[in-house]
Amino acid sequence: MQASTIPTEKLLEFMETAGVPGLVFSIIKDRQVISTQAIGVKNSETKEEPITENTLFQAASLSKPVFTYGVLTLKQEGKLDLDKPLHDYLPLPEADEIPQLKLITTRQALTHTSGLQNWRFDIEDKFEFEFEPGTGFSYSGEGFFYVQRVIEQITGQSIESFLQKRVLRPFGMTNSTYIWRAEHEAMISMGHRDRGQKANPWNAWQGRKLLEIAAQKNKALDSWLYQDFVEALPQVHANLSPLPNNMIPNVAGSLLTTAPEYAQFMLRLLEPKNEIAGHMLKSQHQLNSLLSWGIGIGLEKIDSETCFWHWGENGCFENFMFGNPKTGNGIVILTNGSRGLKICERIVQTVTEQGLNAFLWI
Repeated sequence: MQASTIPTEKLLEFMETAGVPGLVFSIIKDRQVISTQAIGVKNSETKEEPITENTLFQAASLSKPVFTYGVLTLKQEGKLDLDKPLHDYLPLPEADEIPQLKLITTRQALTHTSGLQNWRFDIEDKFEFEFEPGTGFSYSGEGFFYVQRVIEQITGQSIESFLQKRVLRPFGMTNSTYIWRAEHEAMISMGHRDRGQKANPWNAWQGRKLLEIAAQKNKALDSWLYQDFVEALPQVHANLSPLPNNMIPNVAGSLLTTAPEYAQFMLRLLEPKNEIAGHMLKSQHQLNSLLSWGIGIGLEKIDSETCFWHWGENGCFENFMFGNPKTGNGIVILTNGSRGLKICERIVQTVTEQGLNAFLWI
């Protein structure tokens, strides 16, 4: 990392051009978080509340590496076999009609080599396979959600409780969650579409109603299992079908976090003797001559060094993270606009003084 900050006027120029109201990024150097820079506003309409280092953003697909780390703690303890079919842990009723569902393994789901489509969007949509499991690469949130359900089956814990105990709390990510808490009202940033049009975060509008239902049931939201959420969904909104892309928690995309807290997670991936990081950063599928995919994370070779990266985008938040385990340097950028990745690329290039081929692939 060459720079620890970027001039405010340059960031404002990026943001105005892209139509992104706010962003925050944390820089890691020599395995230490050395700076966090926040700029802009949470809400493009009111323009009253500034983005700070404690502002919560929807992480979108940056949720996936955090979940993956938690999953691999079970592998480390011998409680989960990455190459055993998920069907053996939790058969899906659709498997009788779609036999490929009996073949998917945890490793395939976490490396996007299961063949499953990214998401189903209608209750009539069936699971579809682009190829036989393990024979190609196709980005899939459905695969991650299947693993989410298996983790609840193995542990008997809600996925929120599991990740809080295994990753979030131990790493000091005290405000991060895959669901919603009442105290997040004052911390959350709005998302923005179409060069600055405000959009309510998914966790927020669904989470508020879920907290009401949890209070009525006298059952804390963070203890709910998958079936609890399925049963509550019609009370949240009559038109919401019980599909993963309609639900929180969703390990593929519902993490709420701050830049400094996500950087704390990244520090674990930068530890040279971290066994779980070693598993995640081992190439599982070659995308092209420069990029490959590890377990739950993208990989890029830079001067013969294996670096890791991931992006997140959900239509109103766009984010990016990158790290080099050899140097112990990294950066995570969270933005509250639908063109945020364009700014992420500029920030990474400015801070590292080099371009990443990952941005060409995304």
